[in-house]
Amino acid sequence: MRTFGARKMSTKPAGLSATKNSPSDSLHGSWDLKAERRVLRKCDFHVIPILYTLYMLSYLDRINIGNARIEGLERDLGMSGNDYNIAVQNGPNAAFKNSSVPIRIFIIEGLLTAAVAVVSKWLIADWPENAKFLDDNERALLVHRLEKDEGHAKMDRLNKKTLKRILSDWKIWVAALMFFGTCTSTYSLSYYLPTVLKEFGYTSSDAQVQTIPIYAAALVVAFLTAWISDTLRHRYTFVILGAAINAIGYVVLLAQASLPVKVRYMALYLVECGLWIGSPVEVVWLTSNLGGHYKRAIGSAIQVATGNMSGFVASNVFITSQAPRYPVGYGVALAMTVVAAAAATVLFLGLRRENRRRDCGGRDYRLQVSGEGGDDIGDDHPGFRYAL
Repeated sequence: MRTFGARKMSTKPAGLSATKNSPSDSLHGSWDLKAERRVLRKCDFHVIPILYTLYMLSYLDRINIGNARIEGLERDLGMSGNDYNIAVQNGPNAAFKNSSVPIRIFIIEGLLTAAVAVVSKWLIADWPENAKFLDDNERALLVHRLEKDEGHAKMDRLNKKTLKRILSDWKIWVAALMFFGTCTSTYSLSYYLPTVLKEFGYTSSDAQVQTIPIYAAALVVAFLTAWISDTLRHRYTFVILGAAINAIGYVVLLAQASLPVKVRYMALYLVECGLWIGSPVEVVWLTSNLGGHYKRAIGSAIQVATGNMSGFVASNVFITSQAPRYPVGYGVALAMTVVAAAAATVLFLGLRRENRRRDCGGRDYRLQVSGEGGDDIGDDHPGFRYAL
């Protein structure tokens, strides 16, 4: 699916000088900024809510099992030792198979998710040309805008050659490692935040409430980061900033034995806010540096799938017998934060080096290669510049 609704915030930094005087510009004449903003608002209004709903529903089971744990999940199901870790790794439904009430809850959640997924087939437009919420002129304007953004960095045919080009792209795998490191910490908090708060001395009910301002602060930080990074058209510094704040939080939690509860609670804010500075930016950073909708689709899928696999790590490092300090859990999360920062640095240096090489004409030979001619090679086109 061509992500036309998000391109206004994710692809502008990657420029193609070869498209400044395209025939399409002559056809459309002067650019109507008001019309463009109106079209983009309509796209956002029709695309983002349903995508947000799908993501929220898919995230529910990652959150509510942590809340259920401190409300007596282990006691009710006769769980002991690291049974909770196993349940988290295998999925919440595995934990609730012997309890009728939670089963009903999860059936309701599952049916709701399935129903929304089915309905979304008719709510999400696959292509700008098929967007029924736009009129003919608006569709033409949107297609023109996308073509202007993309320029010659196209990959509109998927075959063995283009698939090999995609899978051999180093930056996809480095970005996937970066996201894996960040997501390890993300899932750790999702699964264990209520437990950690309860072990700070809060009651179960108070621990549930205390999670709310932490997530609210992370939400505000995520929005501010998105706005500022888009305005500056820069990503790397925000990934490093998020990792640094995250790391400080984990260092505090590792030293919690000599610290008051308020300081430990503040550390959770640092961890969560650091995660949501870096995590969304990492996804956008890769997507904006992949030319052609097939490459963006496959590359982003690899990154997100790799990040999701971090759940296997996160679910097994908070060992029950190590409560309340969890040195292994916090230590692994801190280490993976360092891995994410290191991968981001490799990505930044590699992209900057590639941009400089292209500025010097070091990739112009690709236009002369037989069978390519700059066609269908995506961001490998020498005119493409990577967002840093």
